[in-house]
This record gives sequence, C-alpha cells and structure tokens, in this order.
Amino acid sequence: MANCNDAAREGLRKIVEIFYVGPACAPLKVLLNDSALRHVERQELMTALMSNDFYQHAVGNDYGTYDMFYDFHDGTIPMKITFNIEYLQEEGLHKQTFVFHADRGYDLLELNNDIVENYKDIITRINFIRDLELDDYIECPVNRFAAIDCSDEQGSAAVDGGSLTSFAADLDTQGQEDVLNSTLLAQLAANKKFDREKQTKEWYDFYKTVLEKVGWVVESFEFTKYNSSSASFETSKVVLDILASICSGQEMLVVASAVKALNDLSNDDKRVKIFESQSHSLEQGNFQVSHCVQSNDLISMKLGTFYFTTTEKVVRVLWHKFESAGCQFYRGAQKITLSDKIYSKVREEVITKLGDNAKKFIADLEI
Repeated sequence: MANCNDAAREGLRKIVEIFYVGPACAPLKVLLNDSALRHVERQELMTALMSNDFYQHAVGNDYGTYDMFYDFHDGTIPMKITFNIEYLQEEGLHKQTFVFHADRGYDLLELNNDIVENYKDIITRINFIRDLELDDYIECPVNRFAAIDCSDEQGSAAVDGGSLTSFAADLDTQGQEDVLNSTLLAQLAANKKFDREKQTKEWYDFYKTVLEKVGWVVESFEFTKYNSSSASFETSKVVLDILASICSGQEMLVVASAVKALNDLSNDDKRVKIFESQSHSLEQGNFQVSHCVQSNDLISMKLGTFYFTTTEKVVRVLWHKFESAGCQFYRGAQKITLSDKIYSKVREEVITKLGDNAKKFIADLEI
C-alpha cells in the first residue's frame, strides 16, 4: 500500500483512528479476544478488512475513499460495520453505503469477501444501467397527473408505458414508484434493442435481464397459445382469467377495477394514448397487466404477459373482440419479487437514466 494516493491514505487513517484510538477501543479489544474469533490480532483484522482486492476496488488507483464505522448492540449482534464509499466517475462524485453484521462466530475473511462481492455486484448493476440505451418515442407525451395515492382502501393503479399496473392499498408511494420506474426502464431498454411486436422472445429475454439487474427475481417468461372455444373472444376476459390463477379474490377486485378504469376513459384521454401507443400497433401487440403487494421487505408482483398477431385492426386492445380464426394470442403469468436491499442501491441510477421518460410514460388511474 506504499503507493496509496492522499485520499486513500486519509481513508486508512480514519479507519485506524476509529478502531484503535477512539473511546470504543476497549470493547473492540474484548471482541478481538473472544475465542470464537480465534484471538484475532489487530493487524490481522486490518489485513482481513483491507485485502488488496477490496482496497483496489474501493480506494486504489484514485478511485475513491471509504470510512468504516462499527457499533455494539445488546450482545446478540456484537458488531455492525458500515462502509460509506465515495468514488469518482465522469458524472461526478457518487456515494454508496454498505452495512454488514458480524456475530461472534463470523469469520473475518468471510466478512471481507462479502464486502468485496457486494461492492462489485452493486457497481456492476450501476454500470449496466448507465450503459443502457432507451427508446423514448411516444405518440403523446404527458405529464404525470399526480403522485400516486394509495390511501384508498381498495388500492390504486397506473399506466406505465405498455403495462397496466395495480397496487394493494398497503403498498406505499415509494414502493409503487420503484415498481413503475424499474419496469418502465426494462420496457424502454428492451424497446430500443428489439422490436417489441416482431421480436417478442428476444424482447422478453432482455426485459427480464434488465429487471434482474435492478433487483427483481424473475423466472423465464413462458407463453401458451390461447385457444378460444367460441368464434370470438374479448381480450379483457383472457387477461382477467389468467391473472385469477395467481391472484387472490381481493387482488382480482383491484385488477378488474384498474381494467375498467382504463376502459372508461375516452380515446382522446392521454392515459389511453400512452397505453395504446406502447402496447400494440394495428395488427400486433405486446403488453403486461399486473398487481403488486408488499410482502415483508419485498414487493411481490403478480404479472400477466401477453402478445398477439391478428388480421384485424386493433384500437383499444384490452376491449377488442378478436375473431378466433384470425388471431394468434399468447399469454403467460408468474410471480416476481423486487428486493429493496438491492433496488435501494440503484434507485437513483434508474431515476437518472429514465430522465423525463417517467413523466411521459407513467400516469395514474382513479379506481
């Protein structure tokens, strides 16, 4: 570490000061002398926490600095280490915070490896988002009508590009915005890379990749062809039928209300223009309808995915009545989850990448 730059040396100095000079020095020594930690010496602790790998990524090569703080709890979790990392990129100074809990049996080298891998993972996700190219074309740009209101006991809903998304009443505004922004990013990035209506498989593969990079856990998208037993069928019935296979009765009330709310709007309504222009052309389409709930520290989405080709001219896709003989209609459904632990680290990057697109493509519905 002889070649440390000034910023890196200052970061090391602060760590040494916090661990060995500050008033909490005594309890730290007690921890270090705990037999479960194998009587780790101070230098060994420093070596473990400052491996060349982590040092190179966090403070080396003029990349940035970090401070490390620890805290003692009631004995159940004796040590909490927090890294506040600052690093420079072309756009300016960026900050990330990582918190790690170590119990008395936690191996310090394992702790260090967790820190390194966590840091690398977040930086990889951030760089992926920054490198995305987005499709920003829209027929009728709009400003978002209002902040989403989830005070209604039933729930709320929003148009999000080519998706119609509803929310349980207990999902807060931050969670709703995280869902809408992350899925819009995935749509626009996939739109840029592949033709949404003609390259559906490739589109959904990349849509999935983007979702995973920002913190969603997604299975592979699988579709089955819808075979109607009658000469014609209405899209909304197909949509509600497949979502009913993964949603509860109460959740379906919210989904159905969202579908009806969009249906009740006129063709000239800007929210209709957003959804229709992004979900289909005259004879082909690719759209999503979903419902989101809070599940502990995760957001769970019940997601219906749909695409079609037809010989007919489609104007309002959810209420179009297709002739069975002239339409190839495919549908899929799955549950996906968003981890706030991951998304909170990339939230600002997603917002920055979207820019004004969030105002153009997202609009709330009254249900």
